[in-house]
Amino acid sequence: MRIAICDDMPECWAQVREHLNRYTATECFSSVTEFASADDLLAAYEQGNRFDLIFLDVEMAQTNGIDAGMRIKELDKQAILIFVSAHPQYAVFSYDCDALYYIVKPIDGDKFDRVLGKAMEKYKLLHQEYVLKNLGDVRRLAITDILYVEICRKHLLFHTTTGTYETVGKLNEALEELHLFGFCQVHQGYVVNMNHIKSFAQNDVVLSDGTHVMVSVRKKTEVLRQYANFLERT
Repeated sequence: MRIAICDDMPECWAQVREHLNRYTATECFSSVTEFASADDLLAAYEQGNRFDLIFLDVEMAQTNGIDAGMRIKELDKQAILIFVSAHPQYAVFSYDCDALYYIVKPIDGDKFDRVLGKAMEKYKLLHQEYVLKNLGDVRRLAITDILYVEICRKHLLFHTTTGTYETVGKLNEALEELHLFGFCQVHQGYVVNMNHIKSFAQNDVVLSDGTHVMVSVRKKTEVLRQYANFLERT
């Protein structure tokens, strides 16, 4: 995991590093890079650098952390953002760039560990793959790219953000592997990735790409319950 710390106060770099060093899974951290301004961090992104986890201050000279976070998400949707700020009043704006959490300074060690644990879980999810085998061909699909899975005459169709891929199989077996990653069955013929649910229509679920997937009347109450639990967990 590549980590960036962006704060215009070097003593804050040291605090975040100290808390990172306390974490039990430090072997997962391949690098930690500090930036004294949001502009320096954005310049690194413009040059092609990418970071898996970014700790961002909010109030900095020139570009603030919220604006920087929104720009980073445009360049890298998988970047995990955690804001670390002495100003709790800006926490609501962190939702604009899909931040994982907003930590208020001074940093509480136990809270930092819990938030970092959630970041590690999200990182693992973002890098999980589903192995698809079909007639000797092996394809690895990123779990986060799978929108939904459809059963059609004993064939499974994996609809993803990059295309549709087919294999022979059973929908319940695919769900058994995928449910740990936020998938649920909405119809006897469909399993959807709840990470991609945008909204619910009357008899459909609307996914992030605009696709409508039918929800059976019999399953709708259970699907809504599962989705509510999913939102609470994430």
